[in-house]
Amino acid sequence: CIPDGETRDTSTCINQDIICDVSNCLVGPGCGNRMKQQFHLDLITTSVGLGVVCNTTIPKYAFIIEYVGEVLLRSDAVRLLDQRYQVQLRAQTT
Repeated sequence: CIPDGETRDTSTCINQDIICDVSNCLVGPGCGNRMKQQFHLDLITTSVGLGVVCNTTIPKYAFIIEYVGEVLLRSDAVRLLDQRYQVQLRAQTT
């Protein structure tokens, strides 16, 4: 895993393309491969739907993912919890 302070381009970690969690990583909370939201996101409304923007500089080699899917109300998410993979983003509407 990529220890804090290293980047994806300088790390010699053979597992840097694996997203680590407690089930597959022995490094612990200092592991740089863990999915964690580090930047403030704003939720915006566009003519084609919702979007997420980041109003801060994202450093080179930061791990960025694309989200493609539907936005669910909490009640719908709870109902579908065992049927789908879900990701919760912390975003503020603007």
